[in-house]
Amino acid sequence: MNDQEIIGLDGIQEQEYIYLVDNENNKYKICKEIAIKVSGFIKESIEADNKNHDLTFIVKCEELTNRRLEIANSITVKKIQEWILFVEKNPPPFIIKPIQLTSFKEIIKKYSKSINEEKKELESEWYSNWINIPPYSIFNILTAANYLQMDRYLDDESKENGLINICCVKIATSIKGKTPEEIIQTMEYKGPIDEINDKINK
Repeated sequence: MNDQEIIGLDGIQEQEYIYLVDNENNKYKICKEIAIKVSGFIKESIEADNKNHDLTFIVKCEELTNRRLEIANSITVKKIQEWILFVEKNPPPFIIKPIQLTSFKEIIKKYSKSINEEKKELESEWYSNWINIPPYSIFNILTAANYLQMDRYLDDESKENGLINICCVKIATSIKGKTPEEIIQTMEYKGPIDEINDKINK
């Protein structure tokens, strides 16, 4: 008997789950209901085959070294799972651009949907700790989120409250006011200098 067949004592079907899969074939369990809310890719896949879908999704991200989509590593998929589990009970902040603040933590706190100041502080603390990882790992999460179409939470057309936006805000606050050379150092970029200069100057 699998997760989607479990029936509660009252006869009501319990939560169904989906699984995200990394490059070592590890599976990360997520409630199907919330997965549909945060990922357009998962939602569309399930709607296209809602009868026999195996509910497992291989997560891919763009590798900086070869610019091809590769199956994401365990760090990337685990971080995505952690974010999804968190927003299941804590709706993500609606961050309005342009961003004026330079502190990622303060941005999260300012745009938190909570009306409780203590909870705002706890949410901003969680996000700061969650994304306190090397820039390369943030980029992997960003491109994996792009693959999974995690640009919005629920059906919000603003595209300002999905995982993609959270990663972009973190990267933006990391490089704001820096020179191209300082950005390369901050982001631990090891590619051709001309390539990143072209991106910055566009």
